[in-house]
Amino acid sequence: MTCFCVPTDEMKRLLVVEDNAAQSEMLRDYFSGMAVFSVDIAATVEEAMATFEPGKYFAAILDLHLGTSVEQGMDLAVHFRHNDSSIYLAAISGYGPQLDRRLVGVVDVLLVKPVNYGLLQNKLIMWLIEANRRMEIKQYADTKIEQHDKKIMAYTETIARICAEHAEISEELAHLEKLISGDRDG
Repeated sequence: MTCFCVPTDEMKRLLVVEDNAAQSEMLRDYFSGMAVFSVDIAATVEEAMATFEPGKYFAAILDLHLGTSVEQGMDLAVHFRHNDSSIYLAAISGYGPQLDRRLVGVVDVLLVKPVNYGLLQNKLIMWLIEANRRMEIKQYADTKIEQHDKKIMAYTETIARICAEHAEISEELAHLEKLISGDRDG
């Protein structure tokens, strides 16, 4: 196995939902070996639902045929996507690409068994790069917003100072007008 490490500030959490124990352990070993992922395993839909929390996982690898029907895996994919739009989802199926239409907009990639783990590894690497790029863009935008907010605050303070000076000048002018009109009247 080739170890490809993408610069990241923290280990990314990966959820593998697979009811075949040997397969799930192989996936854990394979992706933990990338030195980027911390891998959690769920063997059933119930375990996956209990483990899953929005924002907890960077990506999930789902065997669509869990239990007695492919519907459970598909429902789980829909649940994950509905509750966490930022999670990357890789679905694995033994039924071929005819499931593709049903999962459009739900999963990011559909892989057919036997799975090419090199392809899956490449997808995860691409997702890491994309996530890092999104983070860089967000940090850049946050910095620009912060700079903009500081400028607005400075402008607001300047306007407040000018208004205060204007009020002082207006008071002085009013006082002078009273003095001048008093001299005329007197």
